[in-house]
Amino acid sequence: MGRVLLIFSQVFVGFGVTMKRNVCIRHHCNIHNFVEINPGVTVSGHVSVGQGKIIGCGAVIMNGISIGENTAIGMGSVVTKDIPDNVIAFGNPCKVVRDNEVRT
Repeated sequence: MGRVLLIFSQVFVGFGVTMKRNVCIRHHCNIHNFVEINPGVTVSGHVSVGQGKIIGCGAVIMNGISIGENTAIGMGSVVTKDIPDNVIAFGNPCKVVRDNEVRT
């Protein structure tokens, strides 16, 4: 199928956002600054993705979900509930596994 990037209407994409191949962003989404969206991710409508986050390959984010800042979503996850700030979450359904600690 090649390299496809679908972005529907009423989508806000912030500064420094990286979207790789086969990504689909549905209507009325807010993708904030410095978000990395890996191949095969599907983001449904009315989703808010916080700043500084990574979404793993093949993840699916359902309608009306909010994902916090400095958060990582694992590969192949199905996000059905809101995910808070500063965590690592993965699975089907996606669950918070641990805090995302910043080391200096």
